[in-house]
Amino acid sequence: MSDQWYIKTKTGKRGPYSIAQLQRYVDAGAIRPNAGIGDGKNEWVAAATIPGLLFPEETLQQFRASRSAASASTSGETSRSTTRSPDVDSQAAKELAQKAEQLRQQEDDLGQRQAELENRLQAVQESEQASQVHEQNLHQFEINLQSRNDSLDAREQELLSRQTQLEQLTEQLKQREQQIESLSVQHQDAQQAFDARESQLQLTEQELKSQLESLDQREQDLHARKTELHETAERLKQQDQEYQARQAEQQSELQSENDQLKDRINSLERELETALATAPIDEASSEERDHEAESDNELPSIAAEQVAPDDLSVEKKKLLSEFAARQDSLSRREADLIRREDELLKRELELAEPPASPSRFVASTRKSLPVSTKSRQVTAAKPYTPSLSETVSSPTVTPEPESIAQETFTDDVLSVGNPVSEPPNVDTVAQDWSEYLSPSTDEPEVSDQASTIEPEDSPSEDADPSNDETPALQDGNLEVNSWEDIFGDGRREDALDDPVEAEIGDDAFELEEDQQSEEIEDASRSGVLYDHDKIVAFRKQLFEEKFGPCIRYDRDIDPHMPIDVLIHGPHQSRDYTTLVTSGMSDHPIEMPNGQKTVCAELVFYAAHVDETAIQILRAAAKVPYQRNQPLSIGATATLNHLKDVMSGSQQKDAVYLLPTVQSDSKPIAVKEQLGHSIQLFWLVTITEAERKLIETSGIHKFLSLLQKNKHAVYFDLMRDCYVKRKGWFRR
Repeated sequence: MSDQWYIKTKTGKRGPYSIAQLQRYVDAGAIRPNAGIGDGKNEWVAAATIPGLLFPEETLQQFRASRSAASASTSGETSRSTTRSPDVDSQAAKELAQKAEQLRQQEDDLGQRQAELENRLQAVQESEQASQVHEQNLHQFEINLQSRNDSLDAREQELLSRQTQLEQLTEQLKQREQQIESLSVQHQDAQQAFDARESQLQLTEQELKSQLESLDQREQDLHARKTELHETAERLKQQDQEYQARQAEQQSELQSENDQLKDRINSLERELETALATAPIDEASSEERDHEAESDNELPSIAAEQVAPDDLSVEKKKLLSEFAARQDSLSRREADLIRREDELLKRELELAEPPASPSRFVASTRKSLPVSTKSRQVTAAKPYTPSLSETVSSPTVTPEPESIAQETFTDDVLSVGNPVSEPPNVDTVAQDWSEYLSPSTDEPEVSDQASTIEPEDSPSEDADPSNDETPALQDGNLEVNSWEDIFGDGRREDALDDPVEAEIGDDAFELEEDQQSEEIEDASRSGVLYDHDKIVAFRKQLFEEKFGPCIRYDRDIDPHMPIDVLIHGPHQSRDYTTLVTSGMSDHPIEMPNGQKTVCAELVFYAAHVDETAIQILRAAAKVPYQRNQPLSIGATATLNHLKDVMSGSQQKDAVYLLPTVQSDSKPIAVKEQLGHSIQLFWLVTITEAERKLIETSGIHKFLSLLQKNKHAVYFDLMRDCYVKRKGWFRR
C-alpha cells in the first residue's frame, strides 16, 4: 500500500498527503467518505475504502444511505422505461424535467457546497501549512525536548549518584552521631570524674595550704631554736673552756696529792719494815726482864704494831678500789659528755642546713658516731698495771690504750672548733672524792649544765667501794654505739634527759613520722607486691582459682581510676556466670569514726554475659570514691548517670550487700601478697522506692522483702518493684 495519497478536485488533484494528514482532514470534516482518493497511478476510490482512514459512524451511515437511494432510483427508472406508455412518457418527461431541475438545483447546491468545500479545503490547506509549520516547530521543540530529556536523564543519573552519596553520608552522619552520643556519655562521665577530682584537689590544696602554714610556723620555730642552739653552743664552749681550766687545776692538785700519797705509802712501808725488824730484838730483851711486868707493858704495843700493818693494807686496797672506780666513772662521764656535745653540734649543723625534702631529714643524719662507752673494770683485787715505767712500789690505775683509741671523733666534728677534753691524768690521786662524786658548789653554771646533760642514775659516793667489780655502765645511763640506737624504733625514753635536747629530737623527727609511717610499715612487711601489673595478674589468678576460668577480661580505659571486670563462666558447682571487678581494692575506702579502711571488690551473678551488667558494675565500683561516701552492708548508691544504659527499667539505684554464696562472703586473705584483705560485696540494682525504704527503715526491711518475694540472685533489670506504692505512701 502506498504512503502517498492525492485528493481529487475539480481542477485536478492535490497532494501528496500521508495517512496521518488525511486523518486530520477527516477529523476536521474536509474529506467525506465519498471523496475521491487515489495514489496518482490507479483509479480514484472512495475515501471510506482507504484502509487506515477512520470516519465517524454517522458520516458512514449517511454515505451508505445515499448510495442505497441512488441505486434504488436508478433501478426504478430502468423498469419504468421498459413499460412506459406515451402518457407515461410525457409524465415521465415532466418528472424527468422536474428531476433534472432538482438535479440542477442539487448540482448548484453541490457547486456551492463544493465551493464552500474548496474554500474550506483552502482553509484546511492553510491550516495544514500552519500545522506543518507548527509540526516543524513541534518537531524542533521535540528535538529540543529530546535533548533536554537527555540532559535531564544525565542530570537524573547525576542526581541518583548524588543521592547515593547523600545516603552514604547520611549513614556516616548517623554513625558519627552515635559516636558523638557515646563520646557525650563518656564526656559526662569524665566531667563527673573531673568534678570529683577537682573537689578532691581543692580539699588537697586546702590541706597543703594548712600544712604549708604549719611548715612555715615550724620553720620559724626551727629558726628560733637554731638561734637558741647557737647561744647554747657558745655557752657550752665557754663552759667547756672553764671545765678544761678547772680540770687542769684539778689534775695538778691530783698530781700533788698523788705524790703526797706515794710519799705517805713509802713512809708507812719503811716504818712497817723497821717495826718488823725491831720486833724480835724487843721480844728477846723482854724475856730477860720480869716476864709478868714486862708482858703487861709490851703486849699492847706488840698488838698495835701487829694490827697496824693489816689496817694499812686494808686501807690501801680500799683507797685503790675507790680510786679505780672513781677514775672509771670519770672516764665514762667525760666520754658521755663529749658524745652528747658532738650530737648537739651535729643537730645544730643539720638545723642550719635543712634538707630539701622534710621526709628525708632524719634518714640523712643516721650515721653511727664512733664513741665507745665500754668501761674498764679495775678492782682492788685486780689493779691495772701501766705499761710505762713507773715506781714499782706505787701501783696506779691508768686508762687502757684501747679505751683511749676508741674515743675518737670524725673530722667534721673536730673542724667545727669543738674542743675535745682529754681524760684526766690517772697518775694523780684526788684529795677529796666529793669533788668528783658531787658537783662543785662554788660554780653554779657548771653544776646546772651537768645536771642537764648527765644521766639521772650517775655514780654517787654512796656506792659500795668494796665491790669486786665495777659495772661498765650503771642502770639508767644511756649506752649507745650509733645514732640508730637513739633514733631507731626501739629508742629509750630516757635517751635525752635534757628537755632542750628532747625537744630538738622531737622536732627533727616529727616531720618524718607523719610522712614515712606508711613507708616504714610497708618496709616491715615482706613479700608484698608493689608493681601494678603484677597485682592485676595476681588478682586475676586469685579470682580464677575462686570462680573458675576467666572467659573474658573487660579492661577499663579510664586513666584516673581503671576498674576492670572479669567474667567467669559456669564452673563445677557454680552453674551461673560470675562478674567481678578488679581494681576497686587498690583504693581503700575511708570509714568514719576511725574505723578500719575497706578494700572491696563488687560481684554480680548472671545467667549469661550482659554488657549492661558490666557497665553498671564498673560505675557502681567508682561511686564511693567519686562521692566520698563509706562502703558497708546496706549502703546505697544512685546511678542517675547510667539512665541511658538502664532505660526501660524502674531500677536506677543500687545497694551493696554481702554475697549470698557463702564462699564469696568471707574476706579473701591476701595480706601477705597485697598488704590487705579483699572483701566482696554483692551489688543489687534497686528502684527509687526501694532505696528510700532502705534509707528510712533500714536494710532489714528490704531483706525481708527479698525473702518474701523469693528474689532471684541473678541480675535482672526487668523485675518488679517490691515496694507497693499504696503501702509506701501510707508510710
